[in-house]
Amino acid sequence: MVPTLHYGDRVLVWRLCPHRWLRRGRLVVVEHEADRARARWSSPQEPALYVKRLVGLPGDTVQSGNDETQRLAVPPRHLFVCGDNRPGSRDSRHWGPLPLHSLRGIVLTKLPGKRTVVRTRLPDGTYVTDVRRTARSPHGVGGCLLILLIGFVIQITLVVVTVEHSSMSPALQHGDRVVVWRRWPARFLHKGHIVLVQSQHPAIDQSLYIKRVVGLPGDTIAVSSREGLRAVREANELDDDYVPDDSVAHDSKTRRLLPIPRSHFFVCGDNRDRSTDSRQWGPLSFRCLQGIVIRKLSKATAR
Repeated sequence: MVPTLHYGDRVLVWRLCPHRWLRRGRLVVVEHEADRARARWSSPQEPALYVKRLVGLPGDTVQSGNDETQRLAVPPRHLFVCGDNRPGSRDSRHWGPLPLHSLRGIVLTKLPGKRTVVRTRLPDGTYVTDVRRTARSPHGVGGCLLILLIGFVIQITLVVVTVEHSSMSPALQHGDRVVVWRRWPARFLHKGHIVLVQSQHPAIDQSLYIKRVVGLPGDTIAVSSREGLRAVREANELDDDYVPDDSVAHDSKTRRLLPIPRSHFFVCGDNRDRSTDSRQWGPLSFRCLQGIVIRKLSKATAR
């Protein structure tokens, strides 16, 4: 990554970064399992992690080799990464596009400090390179304060929630763990977001629910009066890809149109047959929004 990063530099990495926040040009940390043998600093128990620059997102056409005529289309749910020092870097030009699940985080900042490289000659004639780093004042103090500030912000903003029902199946199953961004601004809420909400009457029902946003202020929702069917559609009949096809019901005779008032939103579970949501509660006030799900934890991460 020379000249951006040198051997021995330390960086602050944000794990669990939402994939939709990825941008070309950002430094990211990726794992490449097949290249573990080349990662001399990795033990068999540790992942082979690399800091690279993101140069291609799904759908982009990127240069896949040293020749400009070698072009490659990045497939869906994949990333194309390269090192800044192209001649001395192993990256997606050798590995190919990496799947999204190989992303381990994005680099937020380079930590300050003085870097000293010491080469020691061994009796057999080989050299061992050791990097010694010392913090500098006041930059070292500033770096520590930055870490403490980021840790404090993460602690009050992010929370891990366990799903305790099958109402969001197949997107979320019972027992899955998700990362929720608390205090999410209502103005950034979009249809399709999975959110954490509370009841309209918290004094009576203090439970929290994970549902999907299907309607925002000004939308008109078609609600079926028949119980047990997928009952929510926008008035323009826009399909929901995340709802299983076997739960779709086209019953125009038994549905009613429900406009969503100002400062309210409409939520439903993906598993319509087993979900209690705005079809029973009615539209929820923005005050009921407790957070937005930004990522589902993998089984290995959850343990």
